[in-house]
Amino acid sequence: MTARPPSETATSFAWTEIEPDHPRKGIARHRIMGEHSMVCRMDVDEGFHADPHVHANEQIAILVEGRVRFRVGTIGSDEFRDEVIGPGQVIVLPPNVPHGATALEPSVLFEVFSPPSEKTGLDQG
Repeated sequence: MTARPPSETATSFAWTEIEPDHPRKGIARHRIMGEHSMVCRMDVDEGFHADPHVHANEQIAILVEGRVRFRVGTIGSDEFRDEVIGPGQVIVLPPNVPHGATALEPSVLFEVFSPPSEKTGLDQG
C-alpha cells in the first residue's frame, strides 16, 4: 500500500501503519507519495541486489542500518564507481545516472524520489 496524503492539508503517518509492498524477494518497501516527492522506507535482506537501471527521478538514499554498495555510472566509463555507504551516510543520485545496489548486510534505508512515480528501478525487469 502506498500512503497518499490529500494535497490540501498536512498529514502525518506512522511507518508501522503503512503496509509494505515487496517488488522483489528480499525487500519490504513502505511508500508515502506526495504531490512533488516520494519517500520510501526499505528493509532489505543481506544479498539483496538491484540491477543497474536509470530513471528520470532524482534519488537520495539515506542509510540508517547496515551497509549497501552502490554502483554508479556506466560500467567501463570514466564516471563509473563503487561506493559503500553505512549508517548515517547519504548518496545523491541525479536523474538518468545509471546505478544499482547490493545490501552487504541486512539494511534499513530511506529513499526520497522527486518527482514521485508509481514505478522505480525496483519495479523494472
